[in-house]
Amino acid sequence: MHEVNRPRIWQHVFGSMCCQNAATSSCSRRTKYTVSNRRYLTIGASQVAQSAATAPEKLDYLFPPPADIMFQGNFDALRKKAEEEEKYCLVNIQKRQEFASQMLNRDTWPDENVRAMMGFRFVFWQQEYESQAGSQYLSCYPANSLPIVDIIDPITGGLLERIEEYQTPDQMVERLTRFIDSHQWGKMGVFPYIAFRFSPRHVLC
Repeated sequence: MHEVNRPRIWQHVFGSMCCQNAATSSCSRRTKYTVSNRRYLTIGASQVAQSAATAPEKLDYLFPPPADIMFQGNFDALRKKAEEEEKYCLVNIQKRQEFASQMLNRDTWPDENVRAMMGFRFVFWQQEYESQAGSQYLSCYPANSLPIVDIIDPITGGLLERIEEYQTPDQMVERLTRFIDSHQWGKMGVFPYIAFRFSPRHVLC
């Protein structure tokens, strides 16, 4: 059986959005990480372990998070901004000891095509699972493994799609493209298992 071809939003995104994101992507080249004399990191096949203890607020990443495209604020503020812009929340919860998290920061988030797609229809928010915001998020949207990339409806707080494990830039573009092709803005998603107070706008978490 042959798949019925239909126009995909991918063809429209990169015509209009790549130019808009060009300035941002130019500063997203691979970041070199320098290890100081007092601190050493050992890289395993699926783990990054640090020998010296650090405070939870000062997290050490082999490849730092893409701060230039990250929304700075809490989850409620993220939803508000995304709703105002009629975009979806793209939430990345990381575990820095898992090398898949490092690879997302190293390969996927700096990619120009990924950034063009993200800028078109998403507001990006990344948190470490041990942070206050990250642990609070996971109490509402539990995960069996990390990292995860969730697509959240900002209006309802519903979980529309979850992307697990490491995704290459091409794979991430394909997943986000497929999502946009198959979802209509404002359509209600799957709610977190926690009850709502007064209205879907207020999640008890």
